[in-house]
Amino acid sequence: RSRLDGGLGDGASQSHSPTPNPILSRAKDYFQQKIKKKETEVSLRLTNFVLQIMNHLTSEQRYEIYLGRKRGWSKSRIAREIGVHPSTVSRELRRNCNSNGE
Repeated sequence: RSRLDGGLGDGASQSHSPTPNPILSRAKDYFQQKIKKKETEVSLRLTNFVLQIMNHLTSEQRYEIYLGRKRGWSKSRIAREIGVHPSTVSRELRRNCNSNGE
């Protein structure tokens, strides 16, 4: 009998599926979970990164910058008060000042 014909001597093909190996099956499941977890971690990091980049000031924060400048506060103090980096305050003031720098 030939192994190719499923052990049958008449040449008829037989649909034969091998019994699954439980060790290989567990290993496959394990690695699929690891890959999925890795993709999720990368997705979360990327999402957080993009959200940080795309963070816009709220109208309340802009108003606080206005009030801080009226009170004579430094850009650093304003930034601390509204919870942003000092460069954010500097950029906002530079973008929204008039030709006199006010």
